[in-house]
Amino acid sequence: MTKTDNENVIEGKLMPYYETGLEGTLWSVHEDGKDGYDGLNPLKSGHILTVFNDAARTQVLWSGVIDFEMDRQSQSDLLHAQKYSPRLGPWGYGLPRNMHPYDWVNMFSEEKPARLELASPA
Repeated sequence: MTKTDNENVIEGKLMPYYETGLEGTLWSVHEDGKDGYDGLNPLKSGHILTVFNDAARTQVLWSGVIDFEMDRQSQSDLLHAQKYSPRLGPWGYGLPRNMHPYDWVNMFSEEKPARLELASPA
């Protein structure tokens, strides 16, 4: 099991999850040591995500608080402002406001190692 001592921290790899019936990509971290849906941890605004550039998890590629834009029109406006075509991405489950869409998609398509810190219950 790869949850750390802190039950709110999950070690795994980025997974751009999608299947028939979903209206876009469900951005997630798939937990190491778990199979299928049991390892799937969808990202939500407020989660802290750290993405590593190496399997040893020593080189941080990106780290930050997830901040998804969920409104379709605002997503389109954000993509146009960043000179990225809305047709090139399935953004139904959120578009990050704090990272270029091209970089976001590449991290997920490469299934980079990641650490997900879940938002603490209020």
